[in-house]
Amino acid sequence: MKKVVVVDHEFITGDNSVNPAENETLHIELSLKKNRRFFSIGTLNGILSAKTIFSRLKLTEEQLTRHTGIYCAQFGYLHPNFDDLLGKIDTQSLNGKDGLFNTIWHSNKINPFLITLSLSNNLLGLVSQELGMKSDCAAFLRGNTGLLAALREAQLSLSCNKVDYALVIASGIMGKISSDQQKIEFGFSLMLKRENAQENYPHLPDYNELLNYYQNEVDCKNNFSFVRKLISVC
Repeated sequence: MKKVVVVDHEFITGDNSVNPAENETLHIELSLKKNRRFFSIGTLNGILSAKTIFSRLKLTEEQLTRHTGIYCAQFGYLHPNFDDLLGKIDTQSLNGKDGLFNTIWHSNKINPFLITLSLSNNLLGLVSQELGMKSDCAAFLRGNTGLLAALREAQLSLSCNKVDYALVIASGIMGKISSDQQKIEFGFSLMLKRENAQENYPHLPDYNELLNYYQNEVDCKNNFSFVRKLISVC
């Protein structure tokens, strides 16, 4: 398999109480602002991380839309959660799944935007619409295992010349979330390409090395540990 290099990367975090974009992303505008209502914080951060990379690389429209593949990994099923379902009802006071089901079934306070919120799980669709990308694509769930699969798919597509660039995006909930913690959602993007002897970019570890690290060193309770490994080699 041909060597793959990391051209650029970007990592953004945010939470539900503050502006999710860090200061350096405030100049990045969304192309399809009407889609903003479908974004979770993580989805927005993922898109902003990708657009920040593109603003630095200055790819042509043809390179971006026709020759760049998208490979997405979603960390966690972001919506709906109990608070989305029941709005202001105190779900922590409910005892057991039977009580929760009955409360939801008989409640007249269910969020009317429940279906809209569930669209935030469609990371690939929202990213490709926002960026106007029409090349090879793939979407994966299951957090770190999904990210590992996305990286593998990107490497294969580059090696067989299916794409010239591969954008790997991961977004979702970072770390272990307990009932008394506010969830933190992140966006992480890697831009990959085939190695060129005339350029000096860091190599992406091959699949076997990434798999070995995941199997032996990743903390399953901390979604960010595998992402941190990738950032360290960029």
